[in-house]
Amino acid sequence: MKPEATEVIWRDGAVRLELSPFVSDEWLDYVAAVWFGGAARRYQRRNVREQVARFEKPRFLSLRYAGKLIGSYLIDQQALTFNQQPVSGFYRGLLSVDATFRSQHLGGAMTDAALRWIKERAESRTALTYGCIDEYNKRSVALLSERGMQALTVLRQRLFYRQFKRRTLATARVTNALTSNALADLAASTERMVTPDDWSYGNWITVDDKRTQRIAARYAVNELALAPMSGVAGFVINRLMPLFPPGRRRFNPHAFRYVSISDPVNGAGPKASWDALIEHLMVIHDCHFVCLISDTVDSSGNALLDSGALGRKALEKASTVGVLGQWLNSPERPDDIGFRLAARDF
Repeated sequence: MKPEATEVIWRDGAVRLELSPFVSDEWLDYVAAVWFGGAARRYQRRNVREQVARFEKPRFLSLRYAGKLIGSYLIDQQALTFNQQPVSGFYRGLLSVDATFRSQHLGGAMTDAALRWIKERAESRTALTYGCIDEYNKRSVALLSERGMQALTVLRQRLFYRQFKRRTLATARVTNALTSNALADLAASTERMVTPDDWSYGNWITVDDKRTQRIAARYAVNELALAPMSGVAGFVINRLMPLFPPGRRRFNPHAFRYVSISDPVNGAGPKASWDALIEHLMVIHDCHFVCLISDTVDSSGNALLDSGALGRKALEKASTVGVLGQWLNSPERPDDIGFRLAARDF
């Protein structure tokens, strides 16, 4: 099969949209400089190269004006399973347009071009195109809603904090993968048929000990630069804390590092087991925060969120992320969309 090459999928005068299976340093540097989010919470992505490496079959879209990169987008073609049937998935993310060009409706043009490309690849097969939108990003929500995207599910995110992290788990207890025993636990706790391929995506950690219940979770390491916060809290966090080494090590708004976890296995397990796992991840990844992400219908994730097993909360109120998407060539919408679909985001 002839390898894919960079192609122009939309053009308007001096503006063109290129799609490539290869990522360039220019594209990575551009995305790292973009402020994502909405008015209430804005951030820049720091470890972009590591983040995009988590996707299955990504295509990188570059919006250019007279050759200059002025916008980004990403499409990741994925193999999904619904009702034990294979489905083509097309995740869309990292949509941005340089502030100088935002009044020219280029974000909509990029989205339309990406959707046309997706529909051509889907042909007559059932496919799902979707993206994860922060609750504060009203502009993106409106743009996608105008194009027929519907809310598929809502994700809950909550940060947990450890002021002192000292413990790591014994090597004999930890496997940096989803073990066959943990997979069996997972199959027993879900109504859907679970196969190894369904759950092979991403990094997993399993803790197994004869004295405690086996637990596992999918995880990813992220680093962000956070926009300055307003008010007294913002002054303390952004101006005072960085002046003191202990505060700077624990929370640096210019390099906020955390581990996100999802898809907990045996989420109702002993508190001590989850507590030790959380601290283990913090130690080996050099951070003081873990973010648990769960779907509103994910019983295991919500049980873990509400049980207190992860310890002290850093943010009392959970923030939410909407998953907006659209089924293509499907006579009826499958009813088992869950967090596993959105866990592929970062």
